[in-house]
Amino acid sequence: RTKTEAGCVYYGWTKTGNSLKCREMYKDGAAVNAHLENVGPCIQALLADGVATLDGINIQGPADQLEIVKPGTEALGTTYFATDGGFTNMSAAVGDAEVAYDLVTIHPTFTVADWDKAKPIMEDFVARTKTEPGCVYYGWVRDGDKLKCREGYADGAAVNAHLANVGACIQAILAEGVATLDSINIHGPADQLELVKPGTEALGTKYYATDGG
Repeated sequence: RTKTEAGCVYYGWTKTGNSLKCREMYKDGAAVNAHLENVGPCIQALLADGVATLDGINIQGPADQLEIVKPGTEALGTTYFATDGGFTNMSAAVGDAEVAYDLVTIHPTFTVADWDKAKPIMEDFVARTKTEPGCVYYGWVRDGDKLKCREGYADGAAVNAHLANVGACIQAILAEGVATLDSINIHGPADQLELVKPGTEALGTKYYATDGG
């Protein structure tokens, strides 16, 4: 159903054990609303007794676009994260035609103690990452004292190149009095997850393997 939607950028599933996540991106709030209307019967079917339960949902994007989607999503207990800096590089990284759903995405969540200290480090992350040819998109979203990084890469090698590039920034943002890392998970094809595990397991990373999209 989602493949028919002109406003969908990517869509698909990743899983580990009995935990299932949907990775999905849309060009704006109107496209999100169109998607939700399109897949309404699927949502009901997935949440039927004995199939699956919804653990959590958050929607991330520009503040004005979040307002567009709130009326149709608040009842699900959705948390909203407003964009705070970043870029997209999709055409350069993957071209303009439809491509396989094989991107590798990193999903870290932080609790920020001091935004004045964190903000210049966030900007340095963006500036450094912008030089990486394997980065599909990168940027920050926030809600209260919670900060998430939205980042996608062409493959596992691009993830490893990114981590080497921003190592100093990671140390800076995790310095005492700046921010703490709450959790991190990485999603992508199983073979690409194996490439990134050696450099990311020490962070307590959870890995979700692609399962259609």
